[in-house]
Amino acid sequence: MVGGGHKPEYAFTEALKMYGERPKHILAAGEALEVPGELAREDLVTAETSIRDFVLNEGQHSTYALALLTSMMLAPLVLASVAFLISCISTKAERLMLAHLVYPPILRKRNPIPVLNETLPPTRGRALLVLFIVLLNIVLSSVGYRGSMPNVYWKSNVNMIVDTLANRVGILAFANLPVIFVYSSRNNPLIRLTGWPYMTFIQLHRWVAYICVAQATLHSIIYFIAHIPVLSHKFTQYYWNVGIVGTTAFCLILPMSILFVRRKWYELFIDVHVTLALGIVIASYYHIYYKFNHDWGYENWIILGVVVWASERLARGFKIAANGLRTAQVLEVDDEYFVINVEGVKGMGMAYLYFPTLGWRLWENHPFSIMASVVEMSSTTVENAIEEDGPVFGILGSDSDSDSDSDLVDSAEESYTGYKVHQRQKSLHQCLEQPEIPMTPITPNSATFMVDPSANEGNERKMIGIKHSKMVTGLSFLIRREKGTTAQLFTKSLKIPVLVEGPYSSHLSLGTLAATVPQLVCIAGGVGIALILPILRARAITSVGSTRLYFGTRSRGLLSTCGIEELQRESASLDIRVRVQERWDLDEVVLVEAGCYEAGSHGNGLEILIVACGPASMIESVRLAVVEANKRCRVGIVRLIDESFS
Repeated sequence: MVGGGHKPEYAFTEALKMYGERPKHILAAGEALEVPGELAREDLVTAETSIRDFVLNEGQHSTYALALLTSMMLAPLVLASVAFLISCISTKAERLMLAHLVYPPILRKRNPIPVLNETLPPTRGRALLVLFIVLLNIVLSSVGYRGSMPNVYWKSNVNMIVDTLANRVGILAFANLPVIFVYSSRNNPLIRLTGWPYMTFIQLHRWVAYICVAQATLHSIIYFIAHIPVLSHKFTQYYWNVGIVGTTAFCLILPMSILFVRRKWYELFIDVHVTLALGIVIASYYHIYYKFNHDWGYENWIILGVVVWASERLARGFKIAANGLRTAQVLEVDDEYFVINVEGVKGMGMAYLYFPTLGWRLWENHPFSIMASVVEMSSTTVENAIEEDGPVFGILGSDSDSDSDSDLVDSAEESYTGYKVHQRQKSLHQCLEQPEIPMTPITPNSATFMVDPSANEGNERKMIGIKHSKMVTGLSFLIRREKGTTAQLFTKSLKIPVLVEGPYSSHLSLGTLAATVPQLVCIAGGVGIALILPILRARAITSVGSTRLYFGTRSRGLLSTCGIEELQRESASLDIRVRVQERWDLDEVVLVEAGCYEAGSHGNGLEILIVACGPASMIESVRLAVVEANKRCRVGIVRLIDESFS
């Protein structure tokens, strides 16, 4: 169109031919083309250089965004491959790597206060990976700019750099979105390729998200400051207003994701987190669409993120559909714990449970560790069968003030029990030398009976509980009552509809290592025993090497529900040690097992795997103890697989 709304009568090339001769009039800067004329040579060169620089900068944006995406997807694979090669070189090299890089936290001493919005402080290895990601984003945001002066787009180099920086960090923020979605995915392919646990990628997900929020905020601040003189006009433009909505969502998602909120209002955190994430994606897309339509391809990064997110949600849906709608049987253990049995589903590891009849939020789900893949479907609880006559086994130690606890500890060495027992004043190192006391076998099929430890030493023993039940294929979950959904379940009567998403493997390497390692040491705290029990059952069947469990709990009912006594009866290769209301000295446990507890000892030369599951404070103590054991050992190695809950 030309002035007055008229269409041109001739095309530019046709008009130029009709004119016949080269225009003599040289156009000044800003002059309207009212008569035939040409640009000054200097202005033409400036325009050409400006366009070339602009194209180069735009190309660099895309190149660096692609490099960022590729690097963050490949970095875990590279590190996992390096760790594997080091483990293949020598045991000593692997031991040094574990002691100084993989296991130790960034803070050497135990820290009771959460660090950097994490329940557990990052290990040095994770911290180095996070540092690499941060530095990579900073470097790719800072290099590759080109601008010549004079320039038709910018008045100075400072204006050029600031404006181009705003565009660069905006595009890098978009490139980070697919990475954020991949790292947070339950079906993340990197979990299987690296063997890293899901929680490692959740930590990386948070850090990439911090960077993405910082980049989006910087992009918005730069453009806001640059357009202060014309703000009244900018607020009339759709792309500007949608961008403000997106930036607001970016800024809100961080405070709504802090550890305090995640712990206190988990369900609210999940709903708000997903809602804000969807808001960010939608606002970002329309911010680009209203400004550039689909001409520049900026929206491709957002579309890629949506594809990743939608594919992961679709995979979840397939798993739920494969398991179908099931019925959960809720069994009370005591005032703190309960068991959920789901018939007809099988698997190991963990699963996410949906309870559609608990409320209007049908999408709400919670992760739980699978305690068993064969469930006992009945209408009574284990505790009801034994509450009349008390506990059926001796306890290693208790600091309870009740008389029953004191009597149990004092008479521990005389109890009929499959657990190795010792007086509280004896050290763990001393009690390891005590012989095992055999237990009476049980009948595994139609009924389960329990032996009263107070019975005399003769052949007659008192039957204190008989429970008829049906053993079927299914999943069993041991759950501690908290606020929200678990509190609602605790008050529900026996059966409730449930959808099962899973199972997922919490640690892919756990099954292989637990089946082959010559010495396995399991450390469990409270409901953390749920992750340990399938491992113990597998070791009981295979009888590979030695297996020892250190279990600490505040609940006696939990001991009965877990079936630890039955495991001990079924396999003499399991060495199970239990403490009620008393903590284990985890430093001593790990160092004794590694053979480096006493001064001058340098390890027993064995390959030891420690599997720990419990509260974050317990996991941190185990990590530090494993680090110390690997530093002391000159032969052998101590590996660790841990899972914390909070």
